[in-house]
Amino acid sequence: TSLALVSGALMLLIEAMYLLHQGLWLLPSPLFDPGRRRRQADQLQAEPLLPPASVEFWVRTEDQEERLVRRALIACRHVDHPDVRVAVLDAAGRPEVQEIARSLDMRYVALPPECRHGQAFAPLLAAALPECQTELVALFDCRFMPFASFLKRTLGFFGDARVAMVQTPLTHFRSEFYNRNLGADQVMPGERDLFFHYSEVVLDRFNSVQACGGSSVIRRRSLEQMLADRADAARESTAVAALQRRGDKVVYLDEILSIGEAPHSFAAFL
Repeated sequence: TSLALVSGALMLLIEAMYLLHQGLWLLPSPLFDPGRRRRQADQLQAEPLLPPASVEFWVRTEDQEERLVRRALIACRHVDHPDVRVAVLDAAGRPEVQEIARSLDMRYVALPPECRHGQAFAPLLAAALPECQTELVALFDCRFMPFASFLKRTLGFFGDARVAMVQTPLTHFRSEFYNRNLGADQVMPGERDLFFHYSEVVLDRFNSVQACGGSSVIRRRSLEQMLADRADAARESTAVAALQRRGDKVVYLDEILSIGEAPHSFAAFL
């Protein structure tokens, strides 16, 4: 019948579009070399920057459990580097988080109350910037903990004055709830693996790396430039893209240098 013919043709078109989409994903695969930046990091680590750059970790939190905040702050303090400072950036302004920062002798920054009903990225970073005295800032979500070697592996790239930021993968120590519930994590990699260990590696070839919400290091002056344009600074991805449009380089190091906790449920994911 004509209905069956139309339905069959529509399904065939959908399948063809899907195959085309998958083919476009694989088109740049000859440029895929995940070890390229790791080899560069090995060379740079052998010749560290002198004097060592000062770094402040900015650990962002909103409504996460206090144990996650404390765990992340302690991990940042123990990163192997001679000049490390730590600040907690609290989008909710919780007294208990302020007490954690006080007990660990770390800087506490709260999002101004008038900014707590919209996008918190730019206002929170802008609130932390005036008292920051370091050359570099490491941006972290409180659900993630840096490895001790995090700065050793990333800081060498800043020997190139054109490099504004170094991004590393966001890795969970267990699979996401939707993969785990379906049992898919036992038989196939998740979509995060495709993004962090293929797409970002290829995008790095074209200075088109996407910001990922943490596990990154950025120059303080580049951060100031990001926040100066309020339109672009609304989200981290658009702010970093603006730096790239101006000619700054964003490097992607495909090496697991931090680990974090995936949301337990769909409600926590939201």
